[in-house]
Amino acid sequence: MNEMRKNVSEEKLNEYVKTLRKMLDLKTVFKEDGSNDGEFKKFNDVIASSFPTIHERCEKLVFGSGCFVYVLKGKKAKKTIMLMSHHDVVDATDGWDSDAFKSEIRNDAIYARGSIDTKTPLFAELQAVEELLDEGYNLDNLDIYIGSSNNEEVCGDGMVKAVEYFKKEKIHFDVVLDEGGAITSGMMPGYDGKSAMVAVHEKSRHIFKCSASLSSKGHGGLSPNDDNCLDRLAVFINEVNNSKIYADKFYPEVKATFKTHAPKMKMPMKFLFNNLEIFSPIIKKVMKNIPPAKAMLSTSITFTTIKGGDYNNP
Repeated sequence: MNEMRKNVSEEKLNEYVKTLRKMLDLKTVFKEDGSNDGEFKKFNDVIASSFPTIHERCEKLVFGSGCFVYVLKGKKAKKTIMLMSHHDVVDATDGWDSDAFKSEIRNDAIYARGSIDTKTPLFAELQAVEELLDEGYNLDNLDIYIGSSNNEEVCGDGMVKAVEYFKKEKIHFDVVLDEGGAITSGMMPGYDGKSAMVAVHEKSRHIFKCSASLSSKGHGGLSPNDDNCLDRLAVFINEVNNSKIYADKFYPEVKATFKTHAPKMKMPMKFLFNNLEIFSPIIKKVMKNIPPAKAMLSTSITFTTIKGGDYNNP
């Protein structure tokens, strides 16, 4: 909040904090059975009351069980932009030393589940458009869409249905800004200053279920080694992890990120990134051993859950 204080009054900052904490204090954990829909209704009520100009002047589209998109049409629109986030969160784990759904301010920072992923970005998008509208800023040249999914964390269908609608209506976006990087320090090699990072690593998302079963039934100790389900899955996982299913390459946005920072980097990073075309093979090898950096070059494949038999058979 220190950075914010440089640009806004204490009164305005307190308003921002109050609104954001209202959003954070709601336990918007998506449940397939609808058992937590009440928290999502409260969240939508907070959005409507906190951003009244948007709520009054924009058309509100709803997809699936609660993905919402506010639409502001410009009278002479030449460009169409989408500001996108999600307001569902992953449930809190035992790692929290306080109530994850009761926001706290410590050392000038707000702590709560969803503060980064991604209620704060959603707040910033809504607040920016709200203030521009209240100030009478001319937005006639833009069609602005502000979308937020209610089930992103579980690979839900909210924004998927929104995309189907956009395709049907032939709505094309010139720019889509989704959750991504942040203004942070120390993320770029050889540069200690603050950077507004643009993340390009979540380009799509799919979940695959892989299963293995025994070709023959019987006592576990008599099963052949090459027919052991866990062994076969382990081999499969290893093959996938060591494969080159997705090519590694420097996307234009990633290149631009490094080239923009290069003049401000310290040696030898300054020399390397100023000559990215020459040293890209070396840089790629290093980046592939750093998961966040590797994701900037390719598409990540991660095995997250393994489930198997329900008893021990020696």
